[in-house]
Amino acid sequence: MIYATVTLIIVMILSSSYGKIKQGNALPVIGSVLSLCIFSSCRSVSFGPDLTYYATQYTRVIPFLDYIEIIRQYTSGLMKDGIFYIFMKLCIEIGLSYQAFISIVTSFYIVTVSWMISRYSKCPILSFMMFISLSWLQFSFTGLRQAMAMGCCSLAIGILASNKRPLLALVLILIAGLFHTSGFTFLFAFVVYKLKFKITPIRFVVLILSSVAMALWGSVVFRKIVTMIAWNETLAYYATSSVSLNWTGFLIQLTISCFSFYMYRDVVDEHPEMNLFYTLMAIGTAFQAFAVIIAEMFRISMYFSIASICVFPVAIQAIKNDQWRKAAFYGSIVILFAYFIVGNKFAMYVPITA
Repeated sequence: MIYATVTLIIVMILSSSYGKIKQGNALPVIGSVLSLCIFSSCRSVSFGPDLTYYATQYTRVIPFLDYIEIIRQYTSGLMKDGIFYIFMKLCIEIGLSYQAFISIVTSFYIVTVSWMISRYSKCPILSFMMFISLSWLQFSFTGLRQAMAMGCCSLAIGILASNKRPLLALVLILIAGLFHTSGFTFLFAFVVYKLKFKITPIRFVVLILSSVAMALWGSVVFRKIVTMIAWNETLAYYATSSVSLNWTGFLIQLTISCFSFYMYRDVVDEHPEMNLFYTLMAIGTAFQAFAVIIAEMFRISMYFSIASICVFPVAIQAIKNDQWRKAAFYGSIVILFAYFIVGNKFAMYVPITA
């Protein structure tokens, strides 16, 4: 945990200077990105059981399969998320170690999310603290396939918000789905963008109340809906899974979303591109509510709710009263740091030199 804490403090120091440097404002963000990439790259492969599984694939399975066989197994349903293993095969063939492979995967995710932060967050220190404290970074340490998918989707969010090259965003979402099948659910974001649909505060309230009601009293119906829309065995399995999460993750996301929507008008009047981020954040919060029925719904939620790491800082910056704005900013810093310590999400972290 000490390594994670030191990294967080370094990122806080670097990102807090963003905007104070007249020349080269990108330097603090670049420093933060490098710190996170080094931290993630130096983790031992003992960080979670998934890395052990991928190590076996990297050293004992994929080296003995050619690209045609990987594609055949993927198309026949014997292998999930074939493009990830094609990428793995490529890394093996160019002589990269397994440590280098997992470093590239997580670093790709960190860089893409940081790019989104640098473009759309008005307060990178808050964005990076949310990214580190609220599981988004920690999840990528083990969920390698979804980390690649979420990296692609983070790029897609930034592109769609800029209103430029939407077809490129669509291609990135499709690639995300090939890295991890759950990424295909993010096609919903593209539909929302094309329809110019906006979730306003009133719609947000209706959406959340409906989601909570479904989570509390409509679990059977929700499982049937998941079964009906499942396009592969993995999603069909989700519908029958008995594993669920508590309300903690939802309540955290709900708190962030409620405050952000309270500042909705002030934010979107000055930053109209935030409309898309608000809509994605609301959808992610709704999906998080369903994690109390099916735990894997938090995977779906993450694609959308990661938009909150840009929305929330902008909402705080939109507070007009200087004293209230400072109180909200420093209060958020303290709460996020405390949650980082109490949550102890990096307890399994062991450096590769250990």
